[in-house]
Amino acid sequence: MRKTALYMLLAAAVLGMGGCGKANQPASADNGGTEAKTAEASIELSVFAGSVAENTPTGTGLKAMVDYINENGTLKATDYYDTALGDATSMVQGLQQGTIDIGVSGTAYFSGLVPEVEVFQLPFLFDNLEEARAAVDGAASEKIFEKLNPYMTRLANNPTLKGISSGMMGSIVVTLVGSLCLLLVVFPVEAVRNAVEALGITSILLNVNSFTIGCLALYIVVMVTNALVKSYNSQEDGIAAAVVGLMSFLIVTPIGATADKISAIPTTWLGAAGVFSAMIISIITAKIFVFVKAKGWTIKMPDSVPPMVSRTFEGLVPGMIVAVLFIVISGLFAKTSYGCMHQFVYSIIQIPLQGLGGNLWAMCIFTIAAQLLWFFGIHGTNVIAPIYTPIWLTLDLANQASVAQNGIGAGTNIIGKAFFETFTFGGCVLGFVILMAFFAKSSQYKSLGRLSLVPALFGITEPVIFGTPLVLNFTFFIPFVFGNVIAILISYAAIASGLVPTLMGASTIFGLPIGFHAAIQGSWQAVVLQIVVMVILGLVWYPFFRKADNDAYKLEQEAAK
Repeated sequence: MRKTALYMLLAAAVLGMGGCGKANQPASADNGGTEAKTAEASIELSVFAGSVAENTPTGTGLKAMVDYINENGTLKATDYYDTALGDATSMVQGLQQGTIDIGVSGTAYFSGLVPEVEVFQLPFLFDNLEEARAAVDGAASEKIFEKLNPYMTRLANNPTLKGISSGMMGSIVVTLVGSLCLLLVVFPVEAVRNAVEALGITSILLNVNSFTIGCLALYIVVMVTNALVKSYNSQEDGIAAAVVGLMSFLIVTPIGATADKISAIPTTWLGAAGVFSAMIISIITAKIFVFVKAKGWTIKMPDSVPPMVSRTFEGLVPGMIVAVLFIVISGLFAKTSYGCMHQFVYSIIQIPLQGLGGNLWAMCIFTIAAQLLWFFGIHGTNVIAPIYTPIWLTLDLANQASVAQNGIGAGTNIIGKAFFETFTFGGCVLGFVILMAFFAKSSQYKSLGRLSLVPALFGITEPVIFGTPLVLNFTFFIPFVFGNVIAILISYAAIASGLVPTLMGASTIFGLPIGFHAAIQGSWQAVVLQIVVMVILGLVWYPFFRKADNDAYKLEQEAAK
């Protein structure tokens, strides 16, 4: 049974092989036999089943394969289940980027890249496991892989953008905690505010906000540096580099003094104003760290020294180089009119970028670009996110700072990351799913709609995108590519006209139901607007849905004759 399960999984997983992107490079001949064996034994593989749970037949097979790999002794495979690393679409993206080595998913998730893979979904294609294995390893499969491989190895996201995106995602927890605490303090319902005051926790909640959102640059420099190092070389110690990055950020941060002459670090640069500085410092630190270690300019300890101690000494040289560099940078900027690196970056880079990318039309351009990538089967959000996230996030932080002082609706910016996430909820396909579920005549669209309805209510759109499919489907090109832009324009107009207060700027985690993203922005009007936008987008989808549904219904009727 174990062997059978293994063969079944191998047949299912072969289309998800990413090529062991995390494996160590072979040791050079002059490293000695001991080091070569260590390198060989340290090869790690990540094996991911997307949204499949461990207790399912596929999950059981995955576990069997991982156990079999680990029995070899030279490989170490780690298995992940039930969206532990994201959904199936994220898994495909991870395979492309090399962050996931082996993935198990249906061929539908690859069909947007290479339609030929759909041949493996034909029913009754194989009579037994031997035939399946022969087909997967055969000439037809080789031709499919020849087409698929460029997509799996392309540099759709370079390592720097990949690392920034991954690191910035980690800030969601920080911003969400800080935002919720702030929301309780300035809640638009007086009874809630009075309850918070009566409990005597107002100051505590404000402190939490100060040490989360108010110190976001510190969290970002740690998370982004760690992610960048892993992106450049997955075998490097990202934590050590992250600590050096944090040290470097503090080195270039000027020290002030209180009224009674006590030294203190001003909070000015620890929050939104220091975000771009944190990103620049992270990039420089990570690149130097990886470069120095790749050149072998490190302190090498004998093999008898514990690995933890060895890694510490390996990080001394790159850490000292980075420290000296930023000490020099700090001294040079101190002699300029800017006073510090943070002020220079904020004035020369951050403010202009916010002006260019932080407006309505820039958001529309970003959105169309992302949807076009989605149309061709590429995770457009992941590709574009590293560009817009730092810009929009700083706009959200400015809104939160204003709300903290002046209450709900006092945000200074209409758009931001929270605005985008709230009003382009689930890629604006919820209306389309509802149309399919309740108004479709064809069995094809009715079944797809009912299966996709619950995930769509939680912003999960992959069943619709790949099940319809919307990828490379020109019937739905207009609503799929331009639907998000329509939602943005409607929402912007509603807020600009004063019908809806400006959003508080709170970002949320993925997978929350419709209404939640809007609710934490501090006004019931935002919730209503989000629902209204989804209804309007449903009307936009309707003529395209109706035509496709009628065509499918006719085909079904003809087939039934």
